[in-house]
Amino acid sequence: MPDLLGTAPLYTVGDERLGVYLFRRPVPPRKLFGGLAPGRILVGHGTGILADATSALSGALDRARAGFPRALVENGPTQLRAFAGAVWE
Repeated sequence: MPDLLGTAPLYTVGDERLGVYLFRRPVPPRKLFGGLAPGRILVGHGTGILADATSALSGALDRARAGFPRALVENGPTQLRAFAGAVWE
């Protein structure tokens, strides 16, 4: 599930080092990632996290819902265009 997490601007808001994909923020992927303590996180979108990865992961999961409104405003239009392009192209 590499597209659920990312460090690229479309995934993050504010000072997040790692963000949850916009449409998964309301229901973060805790079952997949909640119990992990990674030494590093390599993502498909953005640069990898090579230091303090466990903290970045837990922070992303913990802040996903609260950050949803801001992420929707900042990243929503671009994400919707990408989704529409993938579905109708």
